[in-house]
Amino acid sequence: MHAAAEWQLRPSRRQQQLTLWLLVALAVFLWLLWPWYLLPGAAGLLWLLLRFRPRVTRLGIDRQGWWLEQGGEKHYVRWRSGSVRRRHVVILNWSVWPWHSLVLRADSFAGGDDFRRLKARLYESWHPG
Repeated sequence: MHAAAEWQLRPSRRQQQLTLWLLVALAVFLWLLWPWYLLPGAAGLLWLLLRFRPRVTRLGIDRQGWWLEQGGEKHYVRWRSGSVRRRHVVILNWSVWPWHSLVLRADSFAGGDDFRRLKARLYESWHPG
């Protein structure tokens, strides 16, 4: 196995813009099709889901395997089926729950070379389970 590696993650600007547009589209859709009195409850539930979703601040691999750092704690994970590796985006799932996924783009890293290095490490150790 190669030497340990880790990456510092930051929020992707492109991903934040996409999320904002999807939330606006959802709000318009709900406003048009749902009774107006259900909209605040749906918006509150969505806010809770987004607010309390654990943020992954670091990602790495060592002798024990892949790990994520959330809230200052390191959690070892195994990438699951449904994970995606594409030229401009990597989606890593470590659980069956949809909020246990990590969407990474080149702007999620401090340097442009970090995204390439991550993809290289993923390709050499890819064993979805």
